[in-house]
Amino acid sequence: MKKHNHDRTRASRRMVATLRVLQRELPALRTVKLRRRRLPDVEDAWATCELVTEEEEEDEPAYFLISLDSRLPEPAASWALLHELAHVLSWQTGGPRDETDHSPEWGLAMARLYALWELLP
Repeated sequence: MKKHNHDRTRASRRMVATLRVLQRELPALRTVKLRRRRLPDVEDAWATCELVTEEEEEDEPAYFLISLDSRLPEPAASWALLHELAHVLSWQTGGPRDETDHSPEWGLAMARLYALWELLP
């Protein structure tokens, strides 16, 4: 059991490091926070991205929250991170903000993120 928890912690650290590298190359206009937790079993969602507004969080400015299901193994979790970060990038460039949308802006953001991800060690 401890090994499993250790592996999950290491995976979470790797996710945060990956997010930082990707954001350094393709920065978002707002802060992006990453959370690993068990997501509700609704509509087969293994990952989500949402804009948390000032009204929802009184003490801090709006930010994007990417949530990855803690049951999602590697490399699926990395793919989910890229997918959700593409939503962040497409929404800030004027793309639709429908959370299920995979617009042309989303596709371009995903392609750019994937190209950077391929270069990561």
